[in-house]
Amino acid sequence: MADRPILFSGPMIQALLDGRKTQTRRVLRIPKGFTVENLAESNPGYYSGMPGDASSWGDNFADDGGPMSLWELASLSFAAGDRLWVRETWSHTGDGVFEIHQARIAPTGRVIYAATPAPDAPHAKYWPSIHMPREFSRLTLTVSDVRVERLGDISEADAIAEGATCRLECSGCMGRYPGWSMDWSAVDKPSRFARNGGVLSECDISHGTPVAAFAGFINELHDPRWNLKGDGIFGQNPWVVALTFTVAKANIDALPKSEAA
Repeated sequence: MADRPILFSGPMIQALLDGRKTQTRRVLRIPKGFTVENLAESNPGYYSGMPGDASSWGDNFADDGGPMSLWELASLSFAAGDRLWVRETWSHTGDGVFEIHQARIAPTGRVIYAATPAPDAPHAKYWPSIHMPREFSRLTLTVSDVRVERLGDISEADAIAEGATCRLECSGCMGRYPGWSMDWSAVDKPSRFARNGGVLSECDISHGTPVAAFAGFINELHDPRWNLKGDGIFGQNPWVVALTFTVAKANIDALPKSEAA
């Protein structure tokens, strides 16, 4: 088991807080000089292609011919039992706090988070999630399952576990069917993409299935201009590490390891 940081966007922080998110997918970084062969596809009579069969998840082959399974590569970053302390966009209300090191020693004020409105600090300057110190994290995830798969292999159930939610009568012809989205926060906000030319409605941002909602969200997250360049990351279908976890609404160092696990 290991303690590791992990970054989430604002909408996914809200999903974690709401109890709607118990999975996340991270692109598996293939080391330079390695290529990937999908063994389940290249030799389907031998490899099962099932999630429980590690041998079917594909191999990395180095220039010297040495194999390393994708599972082995994924295990360098994540394993069941790992505790992940969540980094998110944040700030601090302390007097005279203008830099991160000042926030860490400020005698007054408190940590605030962009995902949770702070009406008493309307002019706060927020720091990116990558710069959040461990002691200011408010969410801890304990990994219960690690899978290696293609991004496009995500199931409807997985997409819901990623945070997709449904609203009635907001999709399809005349909005008569249920619609899915990973983030409904844009509803009622002005946009040139609104159908009525004013503010966005549920119909404007909904998708027909949980997987479609996840695909649209992940494409936008990785590149806001993805639709001008091609298929987006979902269409590229990279290998990913799919993590399942439980969520504790507490700092990692406030939890006994037995409780977090």
